[in-house]
Amino acid sequence: MIERMSRGADVRHAASQQEAAAWQSQLEAETAALKEERRLRAELASELEGAKVAQAQAAQQMARLRQSEEEFLEVKLASQEMQVLRATGGRPLPPRRPGDGPTSVPEAAAMAIFGDLELGRSGVALGELGLGEMPWMQSADKALQSVAVLMAWRADIRLAIFGVWLLCHTLYMLGVFYTRFHH
Repeated sequence: MIERMSRGADVRHAASQQEAAAWQSQLEAETAALKEERRLRAELASELEGAKVAQAQAAQQMARLRQSEEEFLEVKLASQEMQVLRATGGRPLPPRRPGDGPTSVPEAAAMAIFGDLELGRSGVALGELGLGEMPWMQSADKALQSVAVLMAWRADIRLAIFGVWLLCHTLYMLGVFYTRFHH
């Protein structure tokens, strides 16, 4: 019986050793997995830090690019103003607002050919047309330029002048049709 007990204890001891070995191998596997996870976490933290540095550098470059763009636009505007000063014989023009320039290709072409009529700078003078010696033509030209400036400045004046023109045109056409079809 002692022998049996001793064998039972040996079997239990062997089973507990096997169980301890299994626990030991599981513990070692989990330790290795934990070490790998820590290594990956450190690697990801390093990559995240690198991404933050790259993002900060990109933001700095973007700020420098915006500043360079603003400086370029200032230089371009100054260059255009110098060209205008040379073209106008040194007379400065009124300050430009963002909506002053041409907004389309046809508008830019018309401005290049005719000048800015709304500001009294036309591309063709009366002298070039051979009408510069007629004082009544000069006064008529100034009056029409004033009307053009007024029409560009006030929309209600523009509509009133168009309304008068439309009324006159309608009356004229009614007169033509009346005489044509009445008799």
